[in-house]
Amino acid sequence: MLNLTTLLTQCFTLTCVMHFWRNWESSGRTIMIVYFSATGNTRFVAKTLAKLLEDEARDLCPRMRANDFSEMKCGKTLIVCSPVHVSGLPKFVADYLRRVSFLEVQEAYGILTDAGYSGIAGHELATILQGKGMRFKGFAEFMLPGIHITSITNRIIDTQEIERRIRTTSERLPDVARAIREGETLTGRRSLLPEVALTKALMPALRFVGLRTQKFWVGDQCISCGLCERVCPVVAITMRAGKPTWNMSHCAHCMACIHNCPKAAIEYGDVTRDKRRYTFAKYRYAAKDEA
Repeated sequence: MLNLTTLLTQCFTLTCVMHFWRNWESSGRTIMIVYFSATGNTRFVAKTLAKLLEDEARDLCPRMRANDFSEMKCGKTLIVCSPVHVSGLPKFVADYLRRVSFLEVQEAYGILTDAGYSGIAGHELATILQGKGMRFKGFAEFMLPGIHITSITNRIIDTQEIERRIRTTSERLPDVARAIREGETLTGRRSLLPEVALTKALMPALRFVGLRTQKFWVGDQCISCGLCERVCPVVAITMRAGKPTWNMSHCAHCMACIHNCPKAAIEYGDVTRDKRRYTFAKYRYAAKDEA
């Protein structure tokens, strides 16, 4: 009889725990952070926030590569972390966010990483998430080392400036995490309507001119490791005879391939010759509190 009583007690306890867990999960007290990162800047920000908020950060790249638009159960608060490309969200990130379903989300925040100008990325993110019925509670932007070395206008910064940007970002992150935890609104740079209209009008032309792939090539130092193919979020790279080839219609110029190549074998015409390759991992030491 004692054994039966013990068994019934354990079953009752387990039922109560499962009931509590379902109620806690559905009550929306959880936070979900999703991100895309080409060189590690946005990954660092996302994972540091996850650590500070005692939650998790999910890399969207595997899902985007697999065209996986299955529902994502997130809880009450969604935080979307993204780099800025061509004065806005990367097109493939924006397209993915429009198509995927985030379950149980009531409010959302944006976190943007850029080289000093976020353009209309905050406006785009707000439009997408509000269109999904979420209450958008603003965004924060962090200036980190720029990665678009294929642009002739790219400004090369020295090691000291790289370290300063990373250190400043790591020092700001606890305040942003606190604001999110307390439900405050983040006050990122606000795009004026003329800026939004002009940028949207010019965006197709900017992408057509700036995102061409014909100039990508690989040097003899290539070791055929295939890393460039694996890190491409839009599956634009195919290894042929041990060397990468770029799909002209898919490449998004995210710079993941050119910066992550372990031998710096990938070039873009003559523009990238002698330009520093950057990944956050090389300068992780500059962060005040590593993720």
